[in-house]
Amino acid sequence: MIVTLLLFLALLIPSAALAVRRYRDAGLRGRGFLVFWIIATASSYTNLNQGVQSISMLSNLDNQVYTQQAQSGSVLIAFLGYAIGLLFFVLTLLPTDFLTTTSRNKFVCFFLREKENDDPFSNYS
Repeated sequence: MIVTLLLFLALLIPSAALAVRRYRDAGLRGRGFLVFWIIATASSYTNLNQGVQSISMLSNLDNQVYTQQAQSGSVLIAFLGYAIGLLFFVLTLLPTDFLTTTSRNKFVCFFLREKENDDPFSNYS
């Protein structure tokens, strides 16, 4: 078990570092990645938890209405997780600095990096 945990950490940490580096290269800030990652992780955990509850509710056929409500909620949560996964896939395909912004909107600047000035002499004018 310890070997499995060490192997998991040995693969997880470099993979996460490379993913964050690539997303930052495309223009996403590290904190923007963290927010999306937390939402995706929470949605997959919630989806898994609701799936287990649905299976346990199926053993009690008296609660059919509750089971249908839990399954409809899990569909939305699963969709959110899949949408964020698709976003991460698309971010890996984008060219460098594709998502950088010149906006001063705080919400946009929370997720995206600001576009850097390419003119090295602009500070001297």
